[in-house]
Amino acid sequence: MIARLAAASAALALLQQGGAPFRAETRLVVVEATVRNTRGELVTGLTRDAFTILENGKRQPIVLFDKDDVPVSLGLLIDNSGSMRTKRAKVEAAAIDFARASNPLDEMFVLNFADKSRVDVPFTSDVHVLEAGLARVDSIGGTAMRDALAEGEAYLLQHARHDRKVLVVITDGNDNASVTPFAHVRTIADQHDIAVYATGLLASQDPHAGRIRRELMDLTEPRGGIRRPRPSPAGRSALSRRNPARRRGSHGEEHPR
Repeated sequence: MIARLAAASAALALLQQGGAPFRAETRLVVVEATVRNTRGELVTGLTRDAFTILENGKRQPIVLFDKDDVPVSLGLLIDNSGSMRTKRAKVEAAAIDFARASNPLDEMFVLNFADKSRVDVPFTSDVHVLEAGLARVDSIGGTAMRDALAEGEAYLLQHARHDRKVLVVITDGNDNASVTPFAHVRTIADQHDIAVYATGLLASQDPHAGRIRRELMDLTEPRGGIRRPRPSPAGRSALSRRNPARRRGSHGEEHPR
């Protein structure tokens, strides 16, 4: 209190002497960048000199450069339709590996979907809570992937604590139960900077496989994610341990504005 009063008295004295108060404002614009090579692999170890920021064609100075392991808010969206019954155990094991390899400050939720979607594990950083939630689900019903993505986006926007938002979807079949248009899912991801990753566990004889691959590619690639087609049946590598590095492998630059 004494310090505040002293500061107030000094300011009052300055005004009484006719001195004009000095005001300054500095604004920084945060830019996140993810760099991949022609094979879609993450490029790491880049320095500030590797990046250039242009605004209306004019080069802007990079005053801060950060490539730390930034914590993320992430949703695991897992297809729980009847066709996933024989793959579910391996997908669950891969999801646990994925969580254990992540930044301890990450928060994750699990949304299982068939013809309906349900958040079975709310946001948590506790791997044991994730494991218990994953293991209590029975595979049954159709596939409503677009509805699940829309619900996952809504949950992220309502509950996420971190700026970096990610959805990882695992599916093995044709979306035959959604009412949400694909364009709506794309628009929300674009507007709120949600990165989407997808693993398609598609059987080679599936007549819908080509269209499903195209949909997953259209959803993931423009939004910083990756589509990882996998042969069916799914192995434990359905979720790669490298994915935590991929989704967080962004460089942050800040320049004044």
